[in-house]
Amino acid sequence: MTDTQSFDKEYYLLLIDIKGSTSLTQADRAWLFAELEQKLDELNHHLVPKPVVPLAINYGDEVAGVFDSPALFYQIVASLRETMYPVTTFRFAATYGQIGITSTDIKKVGGKVFKEADKYIGQLKKKKNFCWWALKDNSMNASLNVLTEMSNALLERMTEYQRTVCRYLAAGFSQKQIAEKLEKHPQSVSNAVRKSSADKVVNAGKVITDLLKRSAHV
Repeated sequence: MTDTQSFDKEYYLLLIDIKGSTSLTQADRAWLFAELEQKLDELNHHLVPKPVVPLAINYGDEVAGVFDSPALFYQIVASLRETMYPVTTFRFAATYGQIGITSTDIKKVGGKVFKEADKYIGQLKKKKNFCWWALKDNSMNASLNVLTEMSNALLERMTEYQRTVCRYLAAGFSQKQIAEKLEKHPQSVSNAVRKSSADKVVNAGKVITDLLKRSAHV
């Protein structure tokens, strides 16, 4: 793809700001960015539909990608959140608008949609929040913000074991199957789900994904 001017068509941008990347130890930083590069390559290869501008590390402590639809944004967020765990986490903004140019290099794209996302990231830093959805429908954005913040807050309070149970639950395993896979008593898994509200996190993720699919047609 050659760089082309793109003043009329509007796109969806996912901009992720990695927390505390500059304060990580050299070893943790090397591990994080090696894992991140591998995960981004995997996502760019397997996502359908593919990004207009591939997901890539943008200016050292950001990840960004441009899309025709936001339908896969929460899948991407969940995947990258697990990739960075337990070293660090991030905040993100999802916006809709015009880009500067269409390019395979995310650093060259620019445009109004990036300016909006940068503004929201700045506000997230001040409020210490996780997300800012700014798609086409404001009422849908409000629902997405509440659900995403709630599920992320619950996830951040989980123990490592509870988080593992939640991850398997989100992948479609039953509590019985999770117990067998982790070689735990079924009651242990049931307690982990109940104490961490893992089922609420999983259900919120399904609703968020459904809303994003609907928003693509608004």
